[in-house]
Amino acid sequence: MPVSPKTRTLISLALVIGITAMLVTSLMMYLMPYDRTTAAVHTIFGISLLALIGFHGRNNLAALGSYFIQGRRWLWTNLAGGTVILLGTLLWLPPFSSIIETGENIRRSNSIEAGRYDLIATHQRDAGVPVRILVRAGAHYTSQPIEVFGGLITFVTVPQMALWVEDGEGRFLKTLYLTSKAADSSYQSVDIFSDEIVRRPEALPIWSHRRGVRAADGLFMPLPDQPAGDATTAATPVADYELSSVLPEGAGELTLYMEVNRSFDFNEFWHRDKFPDDPVYTGGGNSGQPSLLYSLRLGALGGETLHRFARMDLIGRGHHSGADGEVYPLEGFSTALQLISVALVEINPPAPMPLAAADRAN
Repeated sequence: MPVSPKTRTLISLALVIGITAMLVTSLMMYLMPYDRTTAAVHTIFGISLLALIGFHGRNNLAALGSYFIQGRRWLWTNLAGGTVILLGTLLWLPPFSSIIETGENIRRSNSIEAGRYDLIATHQRDAGVPVRILVRAGAHYTSQPIEVFGGLITFVTVPQMALWVEDGEGRFLKTLYLTSKAADSSYQSVDIFSDEIVRRPEALPIWSHRRGVRAADGLFMPLPDQPAGDATTAATPVADYELSSVLPEGAGELTLYMEVNRSFDFNEFWHRDKFPDDPVYTGGGNSGQPSLLYSLRLGALGGETLHRFARMDLIGRGHHSGADGEVYPLEGFSTALQLISVALVEINPPAPMPLAAADRAN
């Protein structure tokens, strides 16, 4: 049935509105945390757009067929391009994987809410003594907003962390928790279209050296094809978190350690040009204040051990560029001292640890 010029105009206008709505909501879904209204608008306009495209195509089959026949090169070029984009996204290939990860990082940084905390569980099938660790974020847990693309997009950084346990002789026994980017070096490159593996030996140098597993490139931080165990990893919490894990039993005196580090937190003492000949600290441009180390001596654990709300103490820092796993004296720190407000530990916890306990201890 012929379509009047007025109807064609209305359909074309509806297509423009639909495509615009899809583009805007797609950008919002890429940059912002999940929002039901945005998702609903995106879905409704998507379905409507498909219906309009179908109606438009049905009434213009002859014209479209002639256009495709005359423009075969254009058609095959577009089909090839669409196939590459689809396969690259499905197979998580660069640069598509970097673009997706950038969106995930931005959404996570925009989802931080006061009073929110994450629940993390590791080693739940291991035999041993249950432990619960509550970490309350400090005033500088997240960075100041960082602008990219001329301020069009902003995001914040959150710390990388590792918690592990050693015996009385200082032997590394077990990683209890490790943030996922540190577990496989999946740090975001400055160039989001790059497939470069970003190595950050300065991120958690004490944990990585004491763990003692050297990667193929000679560094002690894990690689994507040699990651740390899945049983210990989780995404970086956006704020407060509670970790439930299992400590080894019968290993004698134990000490619990937590290493924390956040990028881009330079200050007057730990400034960008402090070590001009150090390619990691100055060349990478992301280091800032070095990692901080907290610890708590747990003693010898047994099945009846109960150690309620013991606080982990700050005892030193890691090497500024990750050259070794030594613990250095604290000097020149400012905002990094407020990454963590308090970390409380409970052995054989009888019930979930309330957040109010951290407030009372702080």
